[in-house]
Order: sequence, then C-alpha cells, then structure tokens
Amino acid sequence: MEEEKPQGLTQQQATLILIAAVIILGVIVWFVFRYLDHAEKSQQLTMDELTELSSGMSYTYDDYTYHMNRFKTEKIAGGRYSYFIEEEDQLIDSEYESEYNGYLFNKDLNYAIHKLQDGHYLFLYHPDSKVVYHSTTLPHTLSKADLLIYEKKGEKAEKIKEATKEKNQKDREVLIREIDALNVELTDLNQKILE
Repeated sequence: MEEEKPQGLTQQQATLILIAAVIILGVIVWFVFRYLDHAEKSQQLTMDELTELSSGMSYTYDDYTYHMNRFKTEKIAGGRYSYFIEEEDQLIDSEYESEYNGYLFNKDLNYAIHKLQDGHYLFLYHPDSKVVYHSTTLPHTLSKADLLIYEKKGEKAEKIKEATKEKNQKDREVLIREIDALNVELTDLNQKILE
C-alpha cells in the first residue's frame, strides 16, 4: 500500500508565506506613504517659488491669491493695516512714524499674511484696487504676538481716522487716549517678540 502524502502546505510553509506577505505589504505601505508625502510637498508653494512667480510683474492681491490657490497655502491673518493721513494729522499719534508701533507707508492699505511651505508672506495692498504695494517674507515661526501686532495696528489706524474727522475736541481727546493705549499694547507685544 502506498502511503498517502498530505495535500496542501505544511505548517512551516504557510508560516513562511504569511511572513513574506506581511513584509511585502509593509514595503508597499511604506512606498505609498513616501509617495503621498512627496506629492503633498510638491503641492506646497515656497517663498522662492512665489518670488519667482511674481518677479517683474505688477500683480494685484487677487492675482496672487489666484496663483496661490493652486497650491496648499493658507491665509492666516488679514485686515486693515493703515489709512492715508495728512501730515498735520499724524500728530494725533505720537508714534505714527515709530519703527515698531508706526506704519511703513502713509497709504490706505490692507494686509494679508499667508502661510507657505517654508515661511510666511506679508502682502500690503490697496483695499479698492487690490494693487500690491509691498510684499515681503516673514519668519517661519510667527507667534500670536506677531499676528496681534498687525491686528492692533489696524485698530489704531481706525482710531486715527476717526480722530482726524472728529470735530468735538473732547471726543477727539478720548480717541487720542485710546490711540496712546494701543501704542502701549503694541510696545508690550513688540517686547514679547524681542525677548
């Protein structure tokens, strides 16, 4: 009589096949994650790419955002930055031309800060025409204090504008005190950043 050989795989063969399948699956998963990571990074806009994109061109803020929307960028802050103030009215704000608490330009400007792959980008643009008047890179790690400075400057610009239009001297003095208080807040925020 012939001895019957067991049909199928031995336990040792099945174990080896299972281990090989787990290793192959692990390698496939690793390659998929590397591919997805690379694809995500290629979808992000760097500051150099944005600078190259805009070199030699006069863009509006809407043009910039149109191009940035193709990439993974995020607007993290925006609002009023400054108003045009006549020279004699600049005296309302004792720190109007201050390096830290003042304004870069005496113009009607809004601001927007966008997060890019390797840092942040600041746009200062005219609120009506959206023409970008100034744009620059900002540090990669923006703190809440950095963002609050732009917000407080916008509040201060609103108060300055109100004060220039105010005819009642007492109401104007109240607004000037509010502007001075905002300057104190701005000084504190700037000191936090410098620490």
